[in-house]
Amino acid sequence: MPGAILFLDIDGVLNGHERDGQGYCRIQAGPVVHLNRILAETEARLVISSSWRYLVHSGEMTLEGFSYMLITHGIGCHDRLAGITCRDEEAGPRGPQIARWLAQSSPRGEGPAYVVIDDEDAGVTGAGHPLVRTDGRVGLTHRDADAAIAVLRLGATRTDRLRRSWCQPTDRDDGR
Repeated sequence: MPGAILFLDIDGVLNGHERDGQGYCRIQAGPVVHLNRILAETEARLVISSSWRYLVHSGEMTLEGFSYMLITHGIGCHDRLAGITCRDEEAGPRGPQIARWLAQSSPRGEGPAYVVIDDEDAGVTGAGHPLVRTDGRVGLTHRDADAAIAVLRLGATRTDRLRRSWCQPTDRDDGR
């Protein structure tokens, strides 16, 4: 699976949308463990599809700085941050943004295996992308990680045009 891509949302995936006393949603250790397992087992590279990508788009942070921030939060992504998706106004919701990133990164049409991990669909399945949908109140769980690993092992590519969500959120509170 070397070369596989994981399109990553952050809020609702690496946290449960909880805000701290200053109003920020911080990355939480539990979901980071599950993300690291996906990265270790698949050797996937990350593309940030989260609104956190605007830290790079706005010039407040470089892509290298963003990678460093993730690493300091325990995410094992050294030399594995492949990029960010475009601004919303350039392609609409996440599904078309991901399609645009894939088209630009593999212009001949046959791209790498990939999966999208997000707590919202935002046009992802409508655009034919394989989605592992987390419960935004909990973040990434062991079960979600298993689903993402399975998608990447199956080798879902842009040309597959998969149209189903691999893991829908449930009312689970055990973190699995």
